[in-house]
Amino acid sequence: MRGFSDRRQTVRWLRSGRVVVILLTGATVVAAGQAMAATSSQPASTQLSLHAAPDVLSVTVSPTSATFGSCTGGDSTSPSELGFPNGICHVSGLLITNTGLPGHMMVSGAAMSPAGGGAPWVLCGGSDGTPPVCSNGNQPGADQYNLALTNTVGHFGLALSGQAQCDTTFSGGMAPGCSAASGQKTTENVRLLGPQSTSSGANSYTTTITWTVTP
Repeated sequence: MRGFSDRRQTVRWLRSGRVVVILLTGATVVAAGQAMAATSSQPASTQLSLHAAPDVLSVTVSPTSATFGSCTGGDSTSPSELGFPNGICHVSGLLITNTGLPGHMMVSGAAMSPAGGGAPWVLCGGSDGTPPVCSNGNQPGADQYNLALTNTVGHFGLALSGQAQCDTTFSGGMAPGCSAASGQKTTENVRLLGPQSTSSGANSYTTTITWTVTP
């Protein structure tokens, strides 16, 4: 009977052993899966750059402010002061650059405003025929003035008005329709022809010239 009992115990141990083997086999599969995940590579990347052509219409002017000088005519005794009647002053060396897409360079002027208030000088005699005309023959009358763009040689180019018109000075008068290529630049000068007389009595005045690129 003992021998039989020993055999049963042996059978139980063998059965338990088979169960253990099955569990160990399963554990071995799980461990193998964990080992595969641990060997996955880490991500790597590279940064790429791209330069694109400009996609806007834009223009720059340098310098962004300037003072008239080289004044002659009228009753002025100083090259830094405008004389009356109809003195002339200049600004030189404005660099106009088309910094965007190709287009057409347009330009306009504005009234000359006296410091401290008072009657402004009205821009007259524009090349585009925009009113008003200069009332003193071909020269500005009372509280009127004329602005003209010139090339770097100083020859007369374009008389400004309050309306935007083709800046033919930008292309030297040779490009039809004042076309402006991307990156094209031109140095322009400004000639001011002052009024016959002024009612403001101010000793300082400011105005603005605006360039715009259109399609």
